[in-house]
Amino acid sequence: MALDITPDLEEMVRSILRGGQYDSESALLREALSLLRQRDELRRDIQEGIAELDQGEGVSIEEVFEQLEEKMTRPTQGTK
Repeated sequence: MALDITPDLEEMVRSILRGGQYDSESALLREALSLLRQRDELRRDIQEGIAELDQGEGVSIEEVFEQLEEKMTRPTQGTK
């Protein structure tokens, strides 16, 4: 697959590669596409949550904090 990108984007890719975090253009593209997929999934989740709230299916902020506190105080697996 051949890609046509602007000079600005090409320089951005080169700069990122020089930084050493990615060893190839393919690795950088895979990571970028993975992040785009995650962003799209997050947007869908947010829209779904908004729709649920609009239908009165939400939980109170107090309940959210109670659930978070419970998770934080629960011992993690693998600890003795």
